[in-house]
Amino acid sequence: MKILYVNPGKLNSGLDAIVKGAPLNLITIAAMVPEHHAELFDFKMDKYIEEDFRTLLKDSDIVAIMSLTPQINHALVVAKMAKEEGCITILKKYHPT
Repeated sequence: MKILYVNPGKLNSGLDAIVKGAPLNLITIAAMVPEHHAELFDFKMDKYIEEDFRTLLKDSDIVAIMSLTPQINHALVVAKMAKEEGCITILKKYHPT
């Protein structure tokens, strides 16, 4: 099973300049299921090209998105794209729960 872990960007609170660290929460979860193929897309660090990202979604069975409250709008856009490509979509972190 292929799992794509996504760290959404576009923080609405102006924290993009501050919050640049690795998404340790996603890396930790990926390490807990080593029997599955894991890939990480970090919108804060990776170059985003919609066509390439949609191809990445098409190649994934599950898309796991971690979202803080300032990121929720972008996380929902990513979740909608994942659903359009037929992926099982998981949205987690403080805001969705």
